[in-house]
Amino acid sequence: MIEYWRNVNRITNNVSERFPAVTFLRLGIPIEFQEFDKMLYLDADTLVYTDIHHVFNQLKTETIAGVLYIFHYLNTADDQILKQYNDTYNIVDSSKYINSGVLLYNNKQYAQY
Repeated sequence: MIEYWRNVNRITNNVSERFPAVTFLRLGIPIEFQEFDKMLYLDADTLVYTDIHHVFNQLKTETIAGVLYIFHYLNTADDQILKQYNDTYNIVDSSKYINSGVLLYNNKQYAQY
């Protein structure tokens, strides 16, 4: 695991200013750690206040699951704000946008793709 994170320092080709290449490193986690059936990735600023074992049971046949982005729910009553947000970030439908700081992987299935 430590070797995996050491590779972060070698990534220099950014996709954009908003999304540096290192943000995509989390997508390789299930491939690197195939000895686990399921894994939960949490950003370092995520606080956990309770037992999270039940989270793993939510992943049945899905390959990956994420938490819907909170902005959509905070502003669903205002179509103008949602449209402006979608236009600003070039998102077709923010209700389908996930927060990539919380990802649940089915490692074995993910590695098959």
